[in-house]
Amino acid sequence: MSYRPGCGPSPVAGVRGTYVKARASLMVTTERPYNPCLPMPRFYFHLTNQVSARDEEGRELADLDEAVAAATFDIRSILGEDVSRGRIDLRGRIDIADETQTILRSIGFADAVQLRLPGDSR
Repeated sequence: MSYRPGCGPSPVAGVRGTYVKARASLMVTTERPYNPCLPMPRFYFHLTNQVSARDEEGRELADLDEAVAAATFDIRSILGEDVSRGRIDLRGRIDIADETQTILRSIGFADAVQLRLPGDSR
């Protein structure tokens, strides 16, 4: 279990640190009050493409926004490999799940990139 910088397990047994009351704008997307000293949540990135691959290890990230950014980066890396083989398949997705395997967000491959085709004026 990883802690955010400047935090860690409390030296007093059973105490997890001081509760930090957060403004509503700082609420973590997992709907629990923001507390910088809580352990970082683990997110799982399940790939569905030509094959399905379940993430058994997951990654500890600060919040769902960081997990979405990581999934977007992963999709772009996969698509980069596809381009090097001369093809692009945008039918895949990455499902981001929490520690209970509840799907929090799905990111489609087509949502991770902008396509500009000849004749597009955008």
